[in-house]
Amino acid sequence: MHNFRDVNLEALKIKDNGLFNRVGAHTPRDIGDVIPTRGLPTLKFRQPGKKYQHAYDVTDPWTALKQWMPILKNKSDLNATGCVFIGMGMGYTPLMALKYREDLSRIIVLEPCLDMFWLALNHVDLRPLLRSDKVSILAGDGEIDWQAFNRLINDQQFKLGFIISEYPPLMDWGGELYSEVKNTAATTINQSFSALSVITRFGEKLFQNRMSNLTMLRQSSPIDRLHNILEGRPVILISAGPSLSQSMEALKQVQSKVILIAGDSTVVPLLQNGIVPDIVITLDFRDVNAEKLSPELIGKTSFNLVATVQTSSMTVKRLPLDQLFFSFQENDTQEWLHHVLNIKYKMSAADSVALLSLGVAQLMAADPIILVGHDFALPSSETDHVKGAVISHGWHQQKDRFISVRGVDGSPVNTILPLLGFKQDFERMMGQHDGAYINATVSGAHIEGTRVADFKSITENGLSIKTSLKDLMNSSSGPYTASDVSMFIKAANEEVVKARKVINQAKKISNHIKKMESLVNAKRKSILKINHPAQLPQNIRAGMQKLQKLRAGLSLFMPMEEIVARMIDEAKTVNETQPADTLFKQIQKDILVSKLEMKGHLHGLEVFINSINSLTAYLSAEDEILNKLEDRTSGENDFSTLTGIYLEAGDANKASK
Repeated sequence: MHNFRDVNLEALKIKDNGLFNRVGAHTPRDIGDVIPTRGLPTLKFRQPGKKYQHAYDVTDPWTALKQWMPILKNKSDLNATGCVFIGMGMGYTPLMALKYREDLSRIIVLEPCLDMFWLALNHVDLRPLLRSDKVSILAGDGEIDWQAFNRLINDQQFKLGFIISEYPPLMDWGGELYSEVKNTAATTINQSFSALSVITRFGEKLFQNRMSNLTMLRQSSPIDRLHNILEGRPVILISAGPSLSQSMEALKQVQSKVILIAGDSTVVPLLQNGIVPDIVITLDFRDVNAEKLSPELIGKTSFNLVATVQTSSMTVKRLPLDQLFFSFQENDTQEWLHHVLNIKYKMSAADSVALLSLGVAQLMAADPIILVGHDFALPSSETDHVKGAVISHGWHQQKDRFISVRGVDGSPVNTILPLLGFKQDFERMMGQHDGAYINATVSGAHIEGTRVADFKSITENGLSIKTSLKDLMNSSSGPYTASDVSMFIKAANEEVVKARKVINQAKKISNHIKKMESLVNAKRKSILKINHPAQLPQNIRAGMQKLQKLRAGLSLFMPMEEIVARMIDEAKTVNETQPADTLFKQIQKDILVSKLEMKGHLHGLEVFINSINSLTAYLSAEDEILNKLEDRTSGENDFSTLTGIYLEAGDANKASK
């Protein structure tokens, strides 16, 4: 058999010098025998898996793979689609995809076994892969560079979708190593596209929620005021996994002994079982999810609520709360808010209530943190949430999406990518914060970094009568004051002044775009005959250069970024996908992209200015009347005016008081 090591290594050195050096320093282990066939060689595993003795067909690997490979049977246009191969093997599957699926925009190979990669370098001509700009190979000895993978999948050309390709004999042979790579790749892709999708599709909704919630400024406190108030005291975090139903009786017995922090989906089932949580956590920005805490279901029960400032204002404004705490996330675009409200403790970006609950418990310095209902899996075939939960996703019915992971008792349990992603984020956050984590969840996925324990044994041996949370909270400073509100209004007005300056710039650019659009259309016939920018009429050439300069000089105004995300994404899509095979089409494209960007900026700035003006007008009017009430100088008209202000803003509870 021919040895391709030298030519492959030469190509690898040019493509990825770091990987070349790692391969050179690696001492390969014997993983099997390379056996010739009438076509390409196959590999007989030294330690085979449960099903496969050989990596490939023993007669003609290439022909057999071509007949089997799912991506070759996919009739869809895969342009702007990436394919991630779990494992290199001998390189045949990515080589085949490169040859027969030219429409693939990128191929990424994740190989966690350098021994396998070394074998392929020796026995197969991998130069087509190593010389192709569309192919990326991430290989390591038991690990993958996930930061590099994250950079690759966040490239704009990947935003239309990904295909993950796994090869059964490799998955069988590699066991947990390859399964872990597959699961991590899948969750990384899922989270990346979910985050991008939320901002792009719902950025303006997030902004409007924040503005609406800030009408509650005088009735709220920053989450900073919970810092360290449970230092050294235990807390139970309650999540809405299916197994929570089996822990209700135990929770009922201990609610007088320990602080209970519950995710919003658990509240109705808990109340149905006579359990009132001390703190409820919510973060969902969609109004439909406010039904998890519907007043019709909650009744007159009150509790402390911790909500992200972008959460649905329907959740915040309809409930008879003990205290309201707003949390601000590290990726919040409204940095000026953090400054004027003196926010010291920003929460890690969280896309699950379980993750935000953990962050709150850590901020409060609770220790130990006891987990109940944190299934992160689908142990029940009947539901994906605890019985009685208002909203269900139907994940338990999506059997084609099931992934098998290690269960809390060591046996396999089914989950799906979103839940697996939540679990991995949860594990990362635990690893960044010292303390004891006890998993008392009855069933579900094993959570790395936790000690598994029976809930009953914990509650019988480790809990004492709890300190009053109300007393602990009262010992810290209270809600925002009138002085805080005045400072906020002043800072908000300053942001409006900044926004007006930027909007003037954007209008100037928009006017220039209109002028250039008209000029280019008028000169269409003459431009169509030109192939080089230097041959353009001087006024068009100068106009396009001025446009480029104006765009580059546009001031960055971060507070509007989430509002304009969708429109800016549309402009990027046009820039990346619209063909421009002539100079005229390129000029048209540049003008169109600039036009879309400015349309987005103008919209974002106008929404920001109008929303801030409405908010400050509300807060000023409220402050004026409340001051009269405190000074006992108010009249009947003031009461009705204030009630009207509250009702117009949807602040039903404030109006009733």
